[in-house]
Amino acid sequence: IMPEAYYRFRLYDGKAYSSEQGMRLETNYIRSSVQLGAGAEGGAAQLLGIQVSGTAARGYISADIAVTGSLSVGTTVRYERDNYPIPSQAFSAPSVALRATFLGPWDLPVSPWVIFLRRNYDGATLTSSGVRTDRYWSGGVAVELDFLNIWGMSPSIGFAYENEASNDPLGRFNRMTAVLGMGKVF
Repeated sequence: IMPEAYYRFRLYDGKAYSSEQGMRLETNYIRSSVQLGAGAEGGAAQLLGIQVSGTAARGYISADIAVTGSLSVGTTVRYERDNYPIPSQAFSAPSVALRATFLGPWDLPVSPWVIFLRRNYDGATLTSSGVRTDRYWSGGVAVELDFLNIWGMSPSIGFAYENEASNDPLGRFNRMTAVLGMGKVF
């Protein structure tokens, strides 16, 4: 079991939007071809700018299975609840993430993924028609450049596409992103 304290700061259009601090617990069960995980976190949140406080809670379960020596698949099911006294800011958000890892060209580890999320708000915003609902999905792929070893860590590059449909016009977007990372497997 891994306890962890966290502080999260979210940005909205390049301006301060919210902050959150809390505790997180996570545990993993690992066998040769199976990894199961579960975690939960909760904390106090504040919408900056309008100085409204609330609470946030998240939980997830995950499973990863090695299908062959070079192919593994996994999924994570997550649930999030943010409570604020303003209904247009309070929401519940279940999500499902599907992922795989396999050896691609030149034996480089390749990791495609897709995420589906539905965010159900408690009320309407000024620009939504009825209670606001967001439907989000994202898909992408990352390649670990394990032949580049920098102080025991390997860089990765990736690309992703994101789409959010909403009954709030301000909540709709399509976005392409580049993902750069550094990681190490222990």
